[in-house]
Amino acid sequence: MNVPGKATIWGLAAVTVLLVPAALSPMFLYVAVGLDLVIAILFIFDAVLLKKTAVRVTPEFPARGEVGTALKLIYRVENNSRFACVITLEQPWPDGLSGTPAHIRVTVQPRESVLAAFETTPISRGPLELQPAIISMRFALPWALRRISAPPPTAVRIYPDLRGIRRFEILRRHHTLEMMGVHRRRILGSGREFEQLRDYLPDDDFRDINWRSSAHHQRLITNVFQVERRQDVLICLDAGRMMANPMGKRTMLDCAIDAAIMLGHVVIRQNDHVGAVVFRDTVNTFIKPSGTASAMQRVIDGLTDCQAQPVYPSYAALAAAIRVRQNKRSMIFLFTDLNDPQLAENLWEAAVLLRHRHLLTVVSLRDPLLDRIAAGPTATPDRLFQALAARKLATERDSRKRKLTMAGATLIESEADTLSLRVINAYQTIKSRQMA
Repeated sequence: MNVPGKATIWGLAAVTVLLVPAALSPMFLYVAVGLDLVIAILFIFDAVLLKKTAVRVTPEFPARGEVGTALKLIYRVENNSRFACVITLEQPWPDGLSGTPAHIRVTVQPRESVLAAFETTPISRGPLELQPAIISMRFALPWALRRISAPPPTAVRIYPDLRGIRRFEILRRHHTLEMMGVHRRRILGSGREFEQLRDYLPDDDFRDINWRSSAHHQRLITNVFQVERRQDVLICLDAGRMMANPMGKRTMLDCAIDAAIMLGHVVIRQNDHVGAVVFRDTVNTFIKPSGTASAMQRVIDGLTDCQAQPVYPSYAALAAAIRVRQNKRSMIFLFTDLNDPQLAENLWEAAVLLRHRHLLTVVSLRDPLLDRIAAGPTATPDRLFQALAARKLATERDSRKRKLTMAGATLIESEADTLSLRVINAYQTIKSRQMA
């Protein structure tokens, strides 16, 4: 589509000014008509030339991005004509990206190719469907402006926030995981798989002393081994209606997925097997535990597109699927919500069934808003009613937690900011005590 450019608009505005004295002298009218014809000819000439100009715009988007990490969306602009062109790109933003529609203007010389990059930050997981960019083409003197749409880009898959994994790896390589809040625990017993070297302690076995390293460092150095016992860890995520509740700028399911991925990475680093289950009213995804190099990637892929649905989760369906497909004794970390009393009762029944064979840990997010209201001021009747209702909910929740604990399940309740650390440390404790 061709539209008038700035030069045409300003030219017509100038001609309009000449029409004022045209009422006094016909000469001004002839001049105005002549200028109108010249402007019309220039506009038509520019429009025809723009239509024949061979400019190609190709999206070169990455296949994936991450929540919270800057994402560059690149367009390659190629000018195969004999004239320099000014290209303006406007990229509409969908709901999954932060920011407003961006504009980029580039001047492309004849036979030249340039890159135009938009930068934004994804705020939600899953496939990101981007609309084609709107392209505006003009010459240096813009008598005409041509608007077209760029080719439709391929969908970009947005992964969860993986920055915690990268930070974990940096601290692990420097043996400073304590800075992240991860507690390293010695595993009872002795294995024959070498883990690291450290200074000799009085309660260490003298047979584990590394004499070569001790001679080099002029002090006793001992070998540290880890138990040669690989365990299955099954991460189960409730994707039902309660997990869609907001937790700050995210949902409870988003927080649970971030913690689950972090736990899975630690499990793989401990040479254990990791798998994942996503369930609602039925089991939607079941990834059997594996310790291969691609196991963690399968878990991340299985959780990336997971979205909460307005249905009630079936813990009975989860227990049945685990009973059929996971015969080996495993550590089960179940991410769910305990605020619904009927769902908590159903969870208790499933916990009794799972506890016979597996070691069950129930992970639930704690809503800081509920705690603030329960402990808040009660100066007005409305505030008093809210505080009493919040305290009643908290009391009922504590009762359900005690019932789950009596059924043999371990319970982790944490706020979103500390959920990953609490789950990782719980796994390390179970691992160190060889409870599974």
